[in-house]
Amino acid sequence: MSSKNENNNSVDLDIGTLSGHLWETANILRGPVDAADFKTYIFPLLFFKRLSDVYDEEYTVALEESDGDVEFAQFPENHRFQVPEGCHWKDVRAKSANIGHALQKAMRCIEQANPDTLHGIFGDAQWTNKDRLSDALLKDLIEHFSSLNLGNEHCKADILGQAYEYLIKKFADLTNKKAGEFYTPRSVVALMVRILAPKAGETIPAAPRTSCCRNTWTTSIAGTRDIRMWKESAGWSLSTRSARTIST
Repeated sequence: MSSKNENNNSVDLDIGTLSGHLWETANILRGPVDAADFKTYIFPLLFFKRLSDVYDEEYTVALEESDGDVEFAQFPENHRFQVPEGCHWKDVRAKSANIGHALQKAMRCIEQANPDTLHGIFGDAQWTNKDRLSDALLKDLIEHFSSLNLGNEHCKADILGQAYEYLIKKFADLTNKKAGEFYTPRSVVALMVRILAPKAGETIPAAPRTSCCRNTWTTSIAGTRDIRMWKESAGWSLSTRSARTIST
């Protein structure tokens, strides 16, 4: 699978820029999609773009290390998650018709290619429902996301985590719900870490996952900064599937 970085924006993202950009995604959906369903569509797109951009970064590194060996750069061992041929963000972006079908196929194929880590991660949104998601609307969404580079080099895990918190709170406000129903508040995570007081060499599982899709792609994201602080000072490791996912 060849990789081509099609991001026009290579600027490092801060929380204000990313949060504002993601909230504008909700405005694109407003009307055809009920506010209560915003997260059903926005989070899978966010994760899909993140996966594709990180894959591109890994591909570029492998290409440089192998003096331009394309076959080597495609080896599964060089990538944290597998993106099958034809299922990259740029492949969906190239579509002008039946975009919902292309999105759904790409997401399902990525889940199938990573059964131990990404099974069900994109949820069960009806991307092919053209009464709700026309090709024009999906094209607008994809182009909106495409203007940002969400790879590790330009979008750190903590920034992505804070943006996730921001969206969850905004979505909760729209539906008169509490944000704590969707993620573990930062203050609670910080308290849990301080109570546990991990020591060097210990492994601590993250808090139970909440759901933004059928299976959420993040966990305890609110406490990433607190966890990192303890990890650096005490030398312990965080071991859960979701924690590895948000660090892609």
